[in-house]
Amino acid sequence: MVVGTAAYAAGEFAASELAQWEFRMQEDSEEKLRKLVPRDAALAQAPEYVISRNFVPDGILGMAETHNADLIVMGVNPTSSPRLRSHFPWSLDFAVICQADCPVLTVKGESRRME
Repeated sequence: MVVGTAAYAAGEFAASELAQWEFRMQEDSEEKLRKLVPRDAALAQAPEYVISRNFVPDGILGMAETHNADLIVMGVNPTSSPRLRSHFPWSLDFAVICQADCPVLTVKGESRRME
């Protein structure tokens, strides 16, 4: 039987794999976000892309305030009724939309799993 390095430091190996996965997801998210803005868009200034893993409304709203955001773009999971879901008072989308000081654009995404 051959035992790899993960057998000796399983926690450290798992943390390293998770960090690599998070980095890839962050890069992928930024690339997708950049594709939303056309190259020939006549913008007054270049957009600043901020990718964060804050899932609670306070984290998202705090990042928007810190960066003086003009727009919050949020990925949301597919649902059978996006209009209805965004009006559920317990949903993340609802909380951010209601409390944000700037417009919020929700973009339908796909569920992700660790690969």
